[in-house]
Amino acid sequence: MHWAFAPCVTVPQDERWGGPTRASASRRSWWPCWGRPPCVACRAPTPPARPVIASVKHYVGDGGTQGGVDRGDVRVDEATLRAVHMAGYGPSIQAGGATIMASYNSVHGRRCTATSACSRRAGRRAGLQGFVVSDWKAIEELPGSFSDQIVASVNAGVDMLMQPDNYARPTRSCGSWPRTASCRRPASTRRSAAS
Repeated sequence: MHWAFAPCVTVPQDERWGGPTRASASRRSWWPCWGRPPCVACRAPTPPARPVIASVKHYVGDGGTQGGVDRGDVRVDEATLRAVHMAGYGPSIQAGGATIMASYNSVHGRRCTATSACSRRAGRRAGLQGFVVSDWKAIEELPGSFSDQIVASVNAGVDMLMQPDNYARPTRSCGSWPRTASCRRPASTRRSAAS
């Protein structure tokens, strides 16, 4: 599987956040269309290149944290969250984005990788046919044991955990899987395998 961790459709609200160079432009009219071209390019590359799975990221609001703090907390109302921070997801998914990457940050104090409102909402609202993936070791920033972190993120709607240096560890955390919602296990596997 060829997979690009792009496009980044984040909308920075504070320069101190530190990621404006890899995010959406400051012009409001560009937000919905920022991620479309990379998604189209990934789906239909120039031969002999193979198609690449585009991952639209970082869901949601990582450029809008209070004080520009990286991995901080987003404190905006639902209308602002949708109009500003979610603007690029639907168009990017419609253009071929196959995955959504859940962000490190929190929204109103709840981490995106452990909040069903963030993870599941990402797919439903954007028309996602693929899956939701956590960011690099993001679940390790959740409270509790590693098993608790797995359970919280999978039950929230994260289909794939990005655990690059301990990828076998989730399967060894035997106590975790019985605590994940049984309806999440087949759905998660099906979406991940189909993409």
